[in-house]
Amino acid sequence: MAPPGWPLPAARARTSALVDHRDHPKPSRRRPAVRGRLDQTPQRFGSRAQHRGRTGQRQRWPVGGGTPVLSSSPQIRTIEPLILPRFGSCAWPSTCPVRPPAFSPRPAVSPQTIFEHPLNERVRTFLRLEHLFEKVDYFVPQYDPWATRVAVEALMDITAVTARSDMKTEIARELDRNINALKRLASQPGVDPEALERVLKDLEAAARGLQGLTSPIGQTAREDDFLKGVAQRSSIPGGACSFDLPQYHQWLVQPPERRRARLDHWLADLRPAETAIRLLLSLARGSALPREVTAPGGFYQESLDPQAAAQLVRVGLSAGLNLYPEISGHKSRFTVRFKVIERRGKATQSPDDVAFRLTCCVF
Repeated sequence: MAPPGWPLPAARARTSALVDHRDHPKPSRRRPAVRGRLDQTPQRFGSRAQHRGRTGQRQRWPVGGGTPVLSSSPQIRTIEPLILPRFGSCAWPSTCPVRPPAFSPRPAVSPQTIFEHPLNERVRTFLRLEHLFEKVDYFVPQYDPWATRVAVEALMDITAVTARSDMKTEIARELDRNINALKRLASQPGVDPEALERVLKDLEAAARGLQGLTSPIGQTAREDDFLKGVAQRSSIPGGACSFDLPQYHQWLVQPPERRRARLDHWLADLRPAETAIRLLLSLARGSALPREVTAPGGFYQESLDPQAAAQLVRVGLSAGLNLYPEISGHKSRFTVRFKVIERRGKATQSPDDVAFRLTCCVF
C-alpha cells in the first residue's frame, strides 16, 4: 500500500475518486449464475485476462462485484444476472439442459386440526374407505414406481374392506335414508329449494351408479390373479421384493400410462362406491354447525339423543397446541380427553382447561 501523499496510478485514482471505500464493502469474489449462451458459463470464463483474450474485448467489472458487462457487439450477447429459485418454477431458461427438481406444492397450513370419531360401525367403515380412496387418488397419477406400489397396497386394503357381501346393500340403504330425509325437509321454511334439488340429484345419481354394478364392489380387483399373488406375498414383511415377485417388479418398470390403465381397470367397479361414500360423509359433516366449548381439566363429556341418527363427532383444535383428543363413544354418549404430547414417555391428560370447537353430526 502506498504511503499517504504518494501519487496513485491513473486507473486507481479514477476509481478512488468515484468510490468512497469506507462506505462500500469489499467486492465479492464470487460470480453469480449467469444467463446467456450455454458456452458462456462462469466455468468457461476463467480469469479476467483469459476472458479478455477469448472475446477480444475489454470488459468492465462493476464496483462492488457482480456480473461483467460486455461491450455491445453483434457477436456477443449481454450476460444478465439470473436468480435461480430453490423451489417453485420461476424464470428458468428454456434452453438449459438441467431442470429444477419437481416438488409438490406445499399444502396450505390450516389454523385448526380436525379430529373425527365415528359413532356407529357403518360410518366407521365409510371413514376407512374414504381414507383409502384418498390415498389411492393421490398416488395413482404419480409416475414413480414406488408411488404405484403404495397405490396397489391401498387398493388391496380397499378390496379387503369391501369384501363383505352386504357392503353394496348397506351403501344403497344409506343413500335411500338420506334421500327420504331430505325430501321431508322440502316443506320446511328456510330451506333453499334449488340447493336441495341439487343434492337430491347427486344422491339419486349415486344410487343409480351403485345399482348399475353387476358384480359385488371390488370384484374385479379381488379376483385378479396378479393382485392375488401380490397380496399373498405382501402379508410377509418385505415379501414384495423383486426376487419374490418378479412379475410385479416387471410391471412396475412399465411406462406410467400402462400402469395407470391397469389401475383404472381395477378401480372401475369401486368408483361408484367411492362417489356414494364421499357424498354421504359430506352430508353428515355439513348437517351441523361447530360450537365453542371448553373441556375442564382436559375432559369433556356429552350425552346424545338415542332416537337421533348420530353419525360422527368432530373436534377442532388450534394447530399450534401440543395436544390431541382421545375420543370414545357411541350413539348416545361420547367423551373427549385431551392428551399432552410428551417428548419422552406416554402422553398424559392435560390438567388445564382446553377450548375447542365441537360438531355433533346428527343427520
